Amino acid sequence: MTGQFNFAVMNAAVVFLPLSIFTIIAKTTPFWTAILGFFIMAEAILPIEIGGMIICFGAFLYITLLGGKSTEIVDPTESNYTAAGEVLGIFLIFTSAWLVAGMFVANRLLKGLDSWIIIFYHGFF
Repeated sequence: MTGQFNFAVMNAAVVFLPLSIFTIIAKTTPFWTAILGFFIMAEAILPIEIGGMIICFGAFLYITLLGGKSTEIVDPTESNYTAAGEVLGIFLIFTSAWLVAGMFVANRLLKGLDSWIIIFYHGFF
């Protein structure tokens, strides 16, 4: 069910956001997976990994917030996106990224089980 819910959330989010912003936020899953792995599974994160994550997340924020801003004057009526819709879309796509990260961590927790149990788990949840 998590997969179907994630698919529905992604489809809802893409309506409210430009595709470039949608894709950038959707690709933050590795950050959330590392953070969840650290807190849930006590996996170590090396200092160089933390530095790389900070640099990449800073670039993510720069591209998301400042990238794509044009100096030319654009008529606001030409945009199909509203501020409230974009906030909802950002929330939805972050929710999707967190769900995928949670599934990755859950897979690591199931590592020692037989494969048929893992397949059942993915089919049922």
